Amino acid sequence: TTTTTTTTTTTTTTTTTTIASSPATLESREVTLSSSAWVSVDFTKPFAEVPVVVVTPTETGTTDPASIRLKDITTSGFSAIVAKPPNTAVGDDSMTVTFLAAAVGVRQVGGLWVEVGTKSTHRLVYSHKKCTASGIASKQWQKISFAHAFASPPAFLTSIQTLNNENGLPGSSSEPWFTVGVNSVKDVEAWVSLEMAETSEHGGAQVDQ
Repeated sequence: TTTTTTTTTTTTTTTTTTIASSPATLESREVTLSSSAWVSVDFTKPFAEVPVVVVTPTETGTTDPASIRLKDITTSGFSAIVAKPPNTAVGDDSMTVTFLAAAVGVRQVGGLWVEVGTKSTHRLVYSHKKCTASGIASKQWQKISFAHAFASPPAFLTSIQTLNNENGLPGSSSEPWFTVGVNSVKDVEAWVSLEMAETSEHGGAQVDQ
């Protein structure tokens, strides 16, 4: 009996692929801002495209009405300032806030659907008719239609992304005074406008924000 043993030699080739770190899609953390100067904020990780940044004021750091204004939003960071309305002392107040930066588009985050986008508008709303300045029409709203079909009305966060129309910052109060007014958030749409509160005598929106 002849026994034949066949030995098969297998050569394994290992290929190492270096994959570049993927760009950020979402970042949120606390930063401290000032009312007297712009503060630059760098993202921990750059975005592939310019994200949307949302920052809301807190009750700490100032006893005056205040909002947060943004400028120079890029893939690597942004600048922000604590803005105050007309006839308010600017001072040198500091405020610790939380910002949310998110890439434009629709995605799931922790099982929740998130939609991020922007809308340019110069439409205005104001609180009292007595404050209406010359040339400012009645309340006007801009419709935003959602790309994602939400099961119920979603949480809706907003911040003005540009300094278009701004004449005061830094060094004085923000004129014209704008925040974002939101009306009628539904599962398919929301309506927004530039809210002037009781300050419309200090101007309006000449170009889109």
